[in-house]
Amino acid sequence: MSGATTVYLLMDADDAGRNWVRNAINALSGRVGELVVLHPATNGMGDDIADHLDSGHELDDMEAIPLTAFWAVAEEWPDLPMPLDSPNLPAFPVHLLGSLSPMVRAVSAPPISAPRSTRCCAGSARSTPC
Repeated sequence: MSGATTVYLLMDADDAGRNWVRNAINALSGRVGELVVLHPATNGMGDDIADHLDSGHELDDMEAIPLTAFWAVAEEWPDLPMPLDSPNLPAFPVHLLGSLSPMVRAVSAPPISAPRSTRCCAGSARSTPC
């Protein structure tokens, strides 16, 4: 399937079907142009493409499910996410953003602060900078 433009994954309506789709997504991501997950329009637990067609539905009646529905849930991650204010965050790979890289670098750079004057304000008894 490597190099295929679009691959349709027909999911059975049960845990085994969801696990199969998750494994197929992991195996095919980056190897094919687009992955589309389709679910039978029938509502029975364990229903598959045969149940869908046997009930009089057409292939076009299958329901698309976004790939985000198969992303790992929090308990499947190997370690906890780092807080955003952590001093040990790895550098963001800005170079992977292509033509957006210069803009992202400019927007994310620390602000340039104007040098502060070290002389006292005229007529002020303060010894702190103005």
